[in-house]
Amino acid sequence: MSFLLKGKKEDLLELATELRLEATVGMTKPMLKNLITRSAGYDEEDTKLMYEGFVEERKERELLEERKRQDNLELQKLRIEAQIGLNQEILSRNNRTPNLSSEVVQYASINICDTCFACA
Repeated sequence: MSFLLKGKKEDLLELATELRLEATVGMTKPMLKNLITRSAGYDEEDTKLMYEGFVEERKERELLEERKRQDNLELQKLRIEAQIGLNQEILSRNNRTPNLSSEVVQYASINICDTCFACA
């Protein structure tokens, strides 16, 4: 019977539901254990097998959820790395300035009065 207190409360709730017992989320683990062990037709071996099955299924679900979470994190990491690479490429292209010294000399030699409406 002590095996019932080793797992999680959700496992006990699932077991109680499977045994068609009236269990609520507000019940504590000892309360759920007592409800299960004092139920009509309680068989320790059958109950233990069912309980272990629920625990195993929960652990498999948790493992699968953790793998999905890790895969999503890896995907986000790859997306961020790709975006960083793209941003760096764009920045490097934008930072390539043409030789402006010849352009500056050309505009500097224009006589300001040639462009002024007042002097024309």
